[in-house]
Amino acid sequence: MRYSVKTTLAITGTRSDVASLEEFVGKNYSLPTGRNHTEVTYTEVTSPIFSLWNILSPPRESHLEYIADRASWHVKLWGTTTEATEVKVDSRAESSISISFNTAWSTPSLAIATLSSNFENLYIRSQSYNRTNGFSEYAEYSAGRKHLINSDAIIPASHRQFERQNGFGSCSCREANVAYRLSINYAVDCVRFHVDTGVALDYFDTASRCLEEAQ
Repeated sequence: MRYSVKTTLAITGTRSDVASLEEFVGKNYSLPTGRNHTEVTYTEVTSPIFSLWNILSPPRESHLEYIADRASWHVKLWGTTTEATEVKVDSRAESSISISFNTAWSTPSLAIATLSSNFENLYIRSQSYNRTNGFSEYAEYSAGRKHLINSDAIIPASHRQFERQNGFGSCSCREANVAYRLSINYAVDCVRFHVDTGVALDYFDTASRCLEEAQ
């Protein structure tokens, strides 16, 4: 997915709390997907493993509005424009679980904070990265509060290692990411692309101004 952000949640707590959270985020639900005149039509979603809709969703009386502008509702409720996709349980133990998924544009920080608020005794660590521009974020959530630990641009140790871990096409040097090369950090073995001297100087001037403004 273009502009895809992969998020991995490491959740720890008591055995019963972890089991309750897993049941909560993975329950079946009815998703409003269309309308028949003034009536909302629904699609049944079963066994989603991890769904942002289960964490926070618009009230039923607002479902017509939701259908008209899903992305805006998603951003307001979850902090991202899409539902979690490519959901996978990476590991599970009696008192912990690790879940990874993709969203578009950004990690669903609002939804994660809401989840943390609903399960105050659980500790949630979130690691996310944007596959298009290489930006990463590491945060911790406790009792509904987000604590940002670090945010930076990813510098892959090697192109092959990065894509083996994060998926084919995830390295910033890929041609699909040409529009974002201002913020790319290449691995030493990434394929480099020719850039016109004038364009390179423009990039340098832009980066210099950004540094001056940040100081």
